[in-house]
Amino acid sequence: AEQTATLVIAPTPITVTIIARDAADQVIHPGDNVVYTVSYKNTSGIALADMVVRADLESEWFDLSTVATDGQFSSAERTILWNASNDGRLRLLEPGAAGSVSFAVRLKPAVPSANPGAKNFMLRLGATIDSPSVPFYLTGTKTTVHATSEEKIAGALSLASRAFYRDLGARFANQGSFPPRVNQATEYTVHWALTGERADFGAVRVTALLERGVAMTGKVWSSVSSTPTWNSRTQEVVWTVDRVPANAGVSEPPVEAVFQVRAAPNNLQANRFLPLLGESVVSGTDLFMNLGVTGRAAALS
Repeated sequence: AEQTATLVIAPTPITVTIIARDAADQVIHPGDNVVYTVSYKNTSGIALADMVVRADLESEWFDLSTVATDGQFSSAERTILWNASNDGRLRLLEPGAAGSVSFAVRLKPAVPSANPGAKNFMLRLGATIDSPSVPFYLTGTKTTVHATSEEKIAGALSLASRAFYRDLGARFANQGSFPPRVNQATEYTVHWALTGERADFGAVRVTALLERGVAMTGKVWSSVSSTPTWNSRTQEVVWTVDRVPANAGVSEPPVEAVFQVRAAPNNLQANRFLPLLGESVVSGTDLFMNLGVTGRAAALS
């Protein structure tokens, strides 16, 4: 015996969209204030009565103490409810009619993770809309539609730039008098340390200009295969790194480079701080977001 059944998928009676926007820009970072908008439209062909909209704040990144909404917020259940009591439009939604509800919440600066190597974090929000009204082409006791929003949380790439004369951590010793003396050369070690948080970073590039009268000695060290290089004609120091892994400098050692410079102050610099290195600039790509990022470290003297 053989039977054949034909299934027809009915159109959704309510369309739901969730949009998350940071108050400052389109990229979401820890600590940002995020505004969520849940939009809905009645496509059922009948009027939907006594609608209830529920938002489920599923992500641990949400700081529940900062929720701002005109809905009914429950911190215990991590939900926000809208119904006819706080939004009159939900009492009866005519066919083709649309509306939206919104709320704001600030993200935590960081979320502790049981896995120290955790990366590529997502911000999750669920939205459910239901009504006791049921279109003629569906069976059931009520109409329910659910949607989920998943937003990527951007990583952070940062650079620390420091200079030393007495540097026990360097692989080479510095020579010369300290404090420095006019027309006498003194050597210093410059440390660049890259930190990556929450995501891997690729195509990382660090640049800075050596100040006038300052030159690299050729002594360099790096924790990765590439080392800083110096263009004596432009005074630019460049360090390119293929990859800075997530949590480098957080739960793992930073990606670091050290290079030695030599400077001999002139008589116009007496009784002043001696400039060594200009502002350092780091750039790279957040591989989770596929987003270019930049950072800066202050000049050194």
